[in-house]
Amino acid sequence: MTVSLPSFAKINLGLHIGPLRADGFHELRTVYQTIALHDIVHVSVSRGSGIEIRCEDPRVPKDSTNTCFRIVERSMQALKAHGRVVIEIEKRLPVQGGLGGASGNAVTALLALEQAVRTRLSAPERLQIAAEVGSDLPLFLIGGTVLGVGRGEEVYPLPDLPPMACVIALPEIAISTPKAFADWDSLSRPPAREKALPEAENVTVFGKTSTSGKSTASSRAVAVKHDLYGTTESRALPGFAKAQSASLDNANNINDPKLTPPTHSDRMLEFSR
Repeated sequence: MTVSLPSFAKINLGLHIGPLRADGFHELRTVYQTIALHDIVHVSVSRGSGIEIRCEDPRVPKDSTNTCFRIVERSMQALKAHGRVVIEIEKRLPVQGGLGGASGNAVTALLALEQAVRTRLSAPERLQIAAEVGSDLPLFLIGGTVLGVGRGEEVYPLPDLPPMACVIALPEIAISTPKAFADWDSLSRPPAREKALPEAENVTVFGKTSTSGKSTASSRAVAVKHDLYGTTESRALPGFAKAQSASLDNANNINDPKLTPPTHSDRMLEFSR
């Protein structure tokens, strides 16, 4: 039996990078948003054993380093299921493009696997396995607008944004998540390193999703800016800083304030409920 499901992308509407933790990860506060762009993941289970990854894109790993491989391996153990699993990934999203393609593929592979073996994990089990495999995975189990804290794996549903169009510019480069954070760490005095994240009450305002699927609410607002914006671009894209400066100069020459594009410092996103 083969199960085919769409694997949606995400963007980070905001990303605040806190201090480096003892485990090598940064303390983060981010607002995720899943979007309509997607890959397609096919999962089939037959007699035999082992896990096979198939993908025409040569940049996608086909071994146990692939997040799909790891989450399916863990899930087969948790489900006490047996068989040979083939995961075929139709890549439409850019590899290492910051859209969560690999993480979304993994969660989609898990959901397709459950359908293929006709056995389901509980919601807490899914979240635990997803968090063990990767920081960005749990958000795809919720979808929509999601607050992520910790290393990004602790997720809280936020009120949905109204439907809107967005433009995603994708240069012909690929930057891995470790590379992006390495660039950030190499800065002499990154602002986020000078202070910890705000008090916990300011980042857990919407409460954890309970096992019943319900969440608590609060009237507090969550504001998150994007710390990595400009850091990776300026290093990977020649001329980025000059283009950014020219863009801001042009914006300052527009007389009508209603037509002025927001600068990076203005891009603060507030969500209240």
